[in-house]
Amino acid sequence: MQTARFTFECEPESAALIRATVNELLRTSMPPADLRELMVGVGEAVANAIEHGRGPIHVDVEVGPGEATVTVGDFGAGIDSERLGASRTPAALDAESGRGLYLMSQMCDSVVVRQNRGCTVSIAKQFGAGRARPPRPTS
Repeated sequence: MQTARFTFECEPESAALIRATVNELLRTSMPPADLRELMVGVGEAVANAIEHGRGPIHVDVEVGPGEATVTVGDFGAGIDSERLGASRTPAALDAESGRGLYLMSQMCDSVVVRQNRGCTVSIAKQFGAGRARPPRPTS
């Protein structure tokens, strides 16, 4: 398994740099369609960290046979449990905010939110022989 850890400032300008860094690390490890779906989740997690978090943003990237995991962490208050549950349903698409976790859960195979001295979102995407579910159709 290959791992990398990065720390970025919690500011809007960091979003593109984080996405580019993660994309560059994973682009040769997984199929493009799977990488695009994972990057949607990464973008949403980073946007949430910048909008709601505090302090530096920590990004961990792990890639092994058939699975990549990206963890985005900040030192914000996190999301309350009621909003967390509601944000994982299709109704979140009509909400003013909270669509990010729903999109992550639709594009990736696993989304885990941990809240302990900040908020951490781990997003996993399976690919290749390790894939648990069939690939999404592309248009």
